[in-house]
Amino acid sequence: MPGVRLGMFLVKDYDHDTTNYEGEDPYSSERTESRTDLYIGLTVGGEYFLSSRFSLGAEGQINRIAMGDPDVTYTSSNDDGDDSEPGSSHDLSLASNNMMVFLRFYFN
Repeated sequence: MPGVRLGMFLVKDYDHDTTNYEGEDPYSSERTESRTDLYIGLTVGGEYFLSSRFSLGAEGQINRIAMGDPDVTYTSSNDDGDDSEPGSSHDLSLASNNMMVFLRFYFN
């Protein structure tokens, strides 16, 4: 039976770096990136009942994921006044496929 899947991924990445060279003040920086990705997929599958309590099924999917523009925040212990990262905009997407086989047990 064919169907459609819709969804959303909330992605957040956090990096913290500290550098300490002999004779120099320690330097630390933090970078946080977050974005929202959306996906849509076409599915097709079926299920066969082996008995009244067991079924065997399979499903195949073809998906497209549209990756959102990242929101980047950058801070550092450096006092040079440049605590921002240039904004970026991109149009990235990826296609994926997935296959599932499942065995179900039903309680009556």
